[in-house]
Amino acid sequence: MNKNKIAVIIIFFSICFTQSQASLRVTFQPEIGLMGGFAEYEMDYRFEFLNYITGSPVLTEWRINSLLKFPLDTKIGGLSVNLFSDRDPSSWGVKLKYLRSLSDPNNKMKNSDWEGFSTLFPYTQFSYTESDAESELSIIKAEIRFRIMLKNSFNVSIFFSGRYQDINQDIIGYDGWYRPFDTIEVKYFDSTIVQSGAQDSLVLKYRLQVAQFEIGLQSDIHITDKFKTQIIAALAPVFLNDTDDHTLRKKISTSNSIGMGYTADLHIQYDLPYKYISFVQLNYSFNTFKAEGSQMQLWYEHKSGVDPNTQYGSIPHVIRSTQYIVSLQIGIKL
Repeated sequence: MNKNKIAVIIIFFSICFTQSQASLRVTFQPEIGLMGGFAEYEMDYRFEFLNYITGSPVLTEWRINSLLKFPLDTKIGGLSVNLFSDRDPSSWGVKLKYLRSLSDPNNKMKNSDWEGFSTLFPYTQFSYTESDAESELSIIKAEIRFRIMLKNSFNVSIFFSGRYQDINQDIIGYDGWYRPFDTIEVKYFDSTIVQSGAQDSLVLKYRLQVAQFEIGLQSDIHITDKFKTQIIAALAPVFLNDTDDHTLRKKISTSNSIGMGYTADLHIQYDLPYKYISFVQLNYSFNTFKAEGSQMQLWYEHKSGVDPNTQYGSIPHVIRSTQYIVSLQIGIKL
C-alpha cells in the first residue's frame, strides 16, 4: 500500500503545479488529538444437516461464532496541507491529510466464543478473554471539493475523497473464563473456570486495511467575520482486507470484504490576527462502516490435532468499526 500513498502525494503536487498560474493559497495544519472507538470482526459459521439420532430425520443446525473486538483509543497527531483559491477561498479546494497513532490503547482487546447444536444444546457463550493491545495506526486522506451554492454567509460544497487506513495490533496475553462441556448431559456447564496465560507474550497479530471512497456535502456557516463552522456528511463505500495470525493456535485467517459506511465532521474555526498563524480549529470526526465477505483459515503448524496446511474457506465474515476523533488544529499560511 506504500505505492498508493506515494501516488496520492504525486497527484496532490501535480494539482499544485497545474494551478501554479492562478492566485493560490496554501495552508499547513498541524493536528493533535484523541481517537476512540473499535474495530471488530465476527466469524459466524452455520451448518445444517439431517440428524437420525432419534431414528427419524430431524433438521439440525450446528453454529459456532467468534467475535474479536480491537480497541482504537489512542493519542493521534498529523498534518493537513490545503490548497485553494486566494481570491475566492470557498470556490474549490484540495486537501491531503496524514494522521498516525502516538500511543497504545488503554482499553482491552476482547474475544468471545459461542456454540450451539439445535437438537442437543442451546446456543451458549463458552469462552471470554481480554488481552492487552499494542497498536500502530495510520490514516491518509486526499480530497477535492467544489462549491455548488453560495448565499450571503452560507455556502455548500460537494466533495470527493479517498481514505486509506492501516491498523496493526499485537495482542499480548489473555485473562478470562471458559465453560467446560458436559459430555454426559451433552451441554455446557452453567459454571465457569478462570483461564489466564501467555502473560507478556504475543498471542495474536492482527492487521486491518481499509479503503474508503467518500462523496458528500460540506456546509460553511460564517457566524461572524472571524468565527465559522463547517458541517460535513458523506456516504463511504468501503473495501477491506484483514489478517489474523493466531500464534497460540498456529493458524492464520485472511479475508476480503466489501460494505458501506458513512462519515460526519464538525469543525469550529476562529481566525487569528497573526501573519503566519491564521486560525485555530476544533474538530470532531465520526466514521462508521460494516463490510461482509468470507474468511479462509490455514494452519501452519500442528496444533490441537490439526495437521499443517489444513485449511477451511468460505466462512462468513463480518467486519464492523466505529471511530471518532476529537482534535485541535492551527492553520499556518504561506
